[in-house]
Amino acid sequence: GMAWPKTYSSYVTVMFDEKAIIQPLMEGAAVATAATDRARLAREVINSRSFLNQIIEFAGVMPTDADPLAWDLERERMRKRISIATIPPNLIRIEYRDKDPQRAYDVTAKMADLFIQETRDLKANESSEAFSFIDEQVREYHQKLVEAERNLKDFRSENLDARPGTDAAISTRIS
Repeated sequence: GMAWPKTYSSYVTVMFDEKAIIQPLMEGAAVATAATDRARLAREVINSRSFLNQIIEFAGVMPTDADPLAWDLERERMRKRISIATIPPNLIRIEYRDKDPQRAYDVTAKMADLFIQETRDLKANESSEAFSFIDEQVREYHQKLVEAERNLKDFRSENLDARPGTDAAISTRIS
């Protein structure tokens, strides 16, 4: 063990808020989507090319003018030094290992900040899309109601016997 190089590990725990912004509006009307596999979501976000590029630039382990192959290799090395685990019920542990203890800490903090920002943006987009869908549905139903009201008005103007309250007069005439 004394011959092994020193490796430092730093981790951050992120708590997920399980409530959806749209959920109170849709209660009883529709089922709100829930991303239950938070570790999978974290892996997708953190292992994405753009996310890793930001982390590599922040860590300063790669010159920005390096060739694309070198960037690909560094992204793979970075992926191997990151581990993501779920801690029930709604916590995610993001861990980063490095030879430099300060860089391990700084990169972990930066990953947490970027991850929180990314997931916040994803949630905001999801909520925005849900509100747009609801607004579109409301407009569609409003248009259908206006059309049905117009059709009913036309029907009543063509059929004077079909007005409200005329059923008593008709039943009197029939008797």
